[in-house]
Amino acid sequence: MIELRVEHLTGPHAGKARTFGVDVQRVTVGTDPDSDIVYAPRTPGVLPEQAELVRGAGRYELHVNESSPTLRNGRAALQGECVDDGDELRFGGPEGPSLRIHYVVAPAWSRRPKYLAAVVAVAIVVLAAAGSWLKARYEDREFRRAAAQLLLTHPKAPPTDWRAVLNRVRPSVYAVDEKGAAGSETLLATAWVIAPGRLATNGHVAKAIDEARANDSAIRFVVRSPVPPYREFEIVDTLVHPGYASFQQIWQEYGPQLVSPYGEYHAFESAGAYDVAILTVKSDASLEPPLRIADDATLYELQPGEPIAFVGYPAEGLLDVDPSRPNPRIQRGTIVSLTSFTRTVDTTEEAQLVEHSLPGTGGASGSPIVNARGEVIAILNGGNVLRDSDGKRMANPAQVNFAQRIDVVRPLIDPSVPFDVATARDHWLADISRYPSSNDVAQARLTAAVAEWRAGRPGDAAVMETDRALDLALARGVRASSLTVPLRPGEYLASALGKPCKRLDLDIAEQNPKGGSQKLGEDAHTLCYAAVSFALKANRSVNILLSAITVEDAPVSAHVIVYRREDGAAGRSTQ
Repeated sequence: MIELRVEHLTGPHAGKARTFGVDVQRVTVGTDPDSDIVYAPRTPGVLPEQAELVRGAGRYELHVNESSPTLRNGRAALQGECVDDGDELRFGGPEGPSLRIHYVVAPAWSRRPKYLAAVVAVAIVVLAAAGSWLKARYEDREFRRAAAQLLLTHPKAPPTDWRAVLNRVRPSVYAVDEKGAAGSETLLATAWVIAPGRLATNGHVAKAIDEARANDSAIRFVVRSPVPPYREFEIVDTLVHPGYASFQQIWQEYGPQLVSPYGEYHAFESAGAYDVAILTVKSDASLEPPLRIADDATLYELQPGEPIAFVGYPAEGLLDVDPSRPNPRIQRGTIVSLTSFTRTVDTTEEAQLVEHSLPGTGGASGSPIVNARGEVIAILNGGNVLRDSDGKRMANPAQVNFAQRIDVVRPLIDPSVPFDVATARDHWLADISRYPSSNDVAQARLTAAVAEWRAGRPGDAAVMETDRALDLALARGVRASSLTVPLRPGEYLASALGKPCKRLDLDIAEQNPKGGSQKLGEDAHTLCYAAVSFALKANRSVNILLSAITVEDAPVSAHVIVYRREDGAAGRSTQ
């Protein structure tokens, strides 16, 4: 059995200690003379009924009077949370009296007679049934100590009052709104107070704000409180995690591919990495209190199946709401899995991608995800979605969505926490290099296409007529380039390999000497390669047009080769 030992650290009882036996179910604290731990009536901040410790399974639960602060290890204590061995409790505020909690395994002789009587009665029955072996085991002091320690280290968790936890979180979760010059207001996302004058959200939210401002200086962005009178505070600055754009660039340039058992390749999609940012409002803004961030020990102990919840403003596909009077929505779910941003590593330190069952849609981006103690453990950033015939997003029935573990945000709020982009890039590339790159697969497929074309006439040679490298220039959101090549009559194959891009289009047109042109063929592939076969009956100039769809306006280069069939082995062959 476990005894409670209270060691007074500061206040009128400093230096003293007191032990409460195994039969003590409740320990009260306050200035009331009937309290078990009594403080003087004028002790600053301490109420007559300040707090009480109630015995649970192996340890005590803390119940507090919310009219006066009770701190647990320097933070505001939660109603009904368990107190661990070694915890420091402080009553009445930062300057109030404090004590430390110790759990002690009680020796057998310390039990009260009424408990001994019950034990003896049970022992008589057991001895009658089991004989001397069970008697010896029962009287083994080490066995009893081990059983008591097991209760201490594996206590039954008390039920969580989620309503109370989330009601404390709710006021500090703000709507991110876009305000037009004509007075319009649109809900964009979610942000929450992480420090005085600063709110945390997603990197893609901050990026959207920056891009919109660059295109239209009349647009304003604000965060709006859910607490009446729903005050708004203008966003004056954004700070995006340096790993956000760098990770995207590495992923897009390499383009990791997965292969099916049938040899079919498809893109290994990213769930987003370092997708966090800080929004700064004017220095005189009176925001609600910052939410508590879970410490590393808590984050490293996260496990699939752990209950979690979020507070935010999902809006896409839902009934319209009044953005000037935000009313956050609350959902509960569980952690589904934990892994690294490359989805290749599940070590504790790198498991910063949190997959969860919380529903999410446009507007929920940036929502804080909290544990049963109300501590932020992650920021919701995206999810698995389906598309309807019109391209609109729909929730995936598997309900597996994504979040960034909260320690990702630390370099943005604590200058002493560094983030080395160059080292991180090398690490990411090493992780994903176990998969074939999109360029590797495109090259292999293009080689196969050329081989198939050549196989149509096994005895002929494939002569390389043109071998050019092109840079595709950006114009109206598309990168494109063209090449005009004079060709003789014959059969041809034009091939192109681009890098990096999401799609490459190849168009071939024959130019008419009298003006105009005639299309000879086209091809497009999402792996950034294309091949078109065509034939000419006379000498003609052929226009080769390449266009590419990119992400992040990345520069694209392309390698263009035109082959011509030739009888025998004449010409410069690629064989």
